[in-house]
Amino acid sequence: MKAKPLILLLCCGLSVNCSQSGSTSQPLASPQSTASGSPLPAATGTPASGSATAGPKVDSCKMLTSDELKAVLGEPLKETKASDRADGGFHVSQCFYALPTFTKSVSLSVTSAGTRNVREFWEETFHREEEEKGRERKEEKERGKDRKEPRTEKKEGRSEEEEESHPPEKVAGIGDEAFWLSSPIGGALYVLKKNVFFRISIGGSDDQKTRLNKSKALATKILARV
Repeated sequence: MKAKPLILLLCCGLSVNCSQSGSTSQPLASPQSTASGSPLPAATGTPASGSATAGPKVDSCKMLTSDELKAVLGEPLKETKASDRADGGFHVSQCFYALPTFTKSVSLSVTSAGTRNVREFWEETFHREEEEKGRERKEEKERGKDRKEPRTEKKEGRSEEEEESHPPEKVAGIGDEAFWLSSPIGGALYVLKKNVFFRISIGGSDDQKTRLNKSKALATKILARV
């Protein structure tokens, strides 16, 4: 069963070349992909019912300081690159925090309400689709029981669950709600607070647990300014 895309283009990183000659560190995820590397559909559709009134625009390049980046990532800020746009009924502020070691840089996107409600979008993205996947998996298992067929393994010994992209992992104690999306090449932390949510992605070669912990540490700083 193919997993459906989870996150829209609203929270992609900046369109920046993250490769670096001679570096062995993992670069940031492609700006046109989720943490799993799947293409992101464009944000479309008419404004949802109950849309929130547009709030103040957020400057994502003022969410983290050089000292905070150095405390968490070990290097101070070198420069920032900002990009702001209206997209699919939202205001999207993006910032690329470049560090001296380029592949350790940070990509941050902050999405706030325009003509659409952020919390409704969050609910549809992280909850309703997971409910649909759960129903589909249950139906497939029931059909397998009716046929009395043994569970088949995918090529190279991988099971069906392992062939699917990683589902969002809920992260407790951050904002109103938070999810971590992991992949073999990186990951991204999505955090909701009131009618704003942000995506933070850290480059480098750290394992998933370390990358998540560093993302959480930076997220606490961002939450104080959103």
